[in-house]
Amino acid sequence: MFFYFIVLFIIALFLVVINPKNESNRWASAFLLFASLGGLADTIRALILPSLLRENFSNLYYLFNTIQHILDFINQTLTPYGVLIFAIVYSEFFNKKWRSLLKIVLLLPVIIMLFTTTYFPILKLNYLLLLYWVAPYYILSCFLLTFTFVTEKHPLKRKNKLITFFIIVPTILSILFFINIMRVYDPNFYFFPYVSVFIIFSLVTALFFSFRYGVLGMKVNIEKDHLNTTIKSVSSGTAILNHTLKNEIGKITLTTENLKKSLEVTNQDIDVYFNIINRASNHMQEMVDRIQDQMKDIQFKETTNGLDELIVECLENLKSDLEKKKIQINLSLIENINLFCDRTHIQEVFNNILKNAIESMPIGGSLSVVTYKTRKHIVVSIKDNGKGISSKNLKYVLDPFFTTKNKKQNYGLGLSYCYNVMQQCGGSIELYSEENMGTEVKLFFPNKMMV
Repeated sequence: MFFYFIVLFIIALFLVVINPKNESNRWASAFLLFASLGGLADTIRALILPSLLRENFSNLYYLFNTIQHILDFINQTLTPYGVLIFAIVYSEFFNKKWRSLLKIVLLLPVIIMLFTTTYFPILKLNYLLLLYWVAPYYILSCFLLTFTFVTEKHPLKRKNKLITFFIIVPTILSILFFINIMRVYDPNFYFFPYVSVFIIFSLVTALFFSFRYGVLGMKVNIEKDHLNTTIKSVSSGTAILNHTLKNEIGKITLTTENLKKSLEVTNQDIDVYFNIINRASNHMQEMVDRIQDQMKDIQFKETTNGLDELIVECLENLKSDLEKKKIQINLSLIENINLFCDRTHIQEVFNNILKNAIESMPIGGSLSVVTYKTRKHIVVSIKDNGKGISSKNLKYVLDPFFTTKNKKQNYGLGLSYCYNVMQQCGGSIELYSEENMGTEVKLFFPNKMMV
């Protein structure tokens, strides 16, 4: 049982450390921590208390006996509460206001148990009363995790939610039957040999799939955190580079002007050389300014904007490129969707993605722009049938400075900038591509941006 405690405690700690801002991770960590305390309580009961009793350490015996009672109570009552709150948060079925209310309301049975339990000389939980509310909690948790998987349309998210279902649901049902139901009939029923089979299955499944695909947000968020860290590092580095280059370019410009003035006689060749120096200095400054503008922290000036108007305006600005390459446009836009957003930055996101799509179709093609609503998002899908992106390069497309285009004209910051904007407005960006088949970019704007 001590091993059971250690393993669950480490997983709980790992979940909260890798992404503490993710509410699902925090609640998964919480219910695993509550569950682990059962193993610690059993270890104290089976190993420490008999030893203290034999050695006649009465004070320590009383202390550890009290600790064991507290741990057992927390394990029996807060584990089902934590599991249900995790399922509610993970399913995203309820909005933030309802989630806050449910966290308080669903804690009431725990408080009732607090006042109806006998603690000394031994812990006496009313297992029948416990079952009356624990069973609905566990069953509702299983229902929400099942519902979340069944209703998920996105293939990758659906796979992750199916894996989460297999990790959690069988173990929850085994705990309900072997611990809560069986203890009503036999309070001394030793459940661990039965439940341990399901716990081991869950642990092995979680370890395997979390590293391969990402479960409970683990792999996905590690990758996102890496990207966010990269963007911040690049931003900091370019700020330093920008400052340094401005000083050095200023010296070059000033020295060039002084040198030109000091020359008593100039000729056409010398003027050409001076012009080359000036153009090189200006190009260096322009390049660093452009990088700095795309990577720095974005300041939003939010106003109300029609989503369809933003998209149509961007397409109008690119009309000459579309006509020159004979690209056919297919629009399917929901009207009367107004977003409270920064017009300039959101249009720049659309421009970046549309330009990438146009550049991927050098000899014509088809470009479709579709908007639609889901329960949680307004989605903008921009799809082309151009060259596509190889599977080798696909995982790098959001990285700053990664580009497959002409690096003299392109610094590989377009999609990193788009990612940055979407993150800061509470949305996300997803990209699907297959070489020689085309690319689809989906922008997910949270429903809270609608006005």
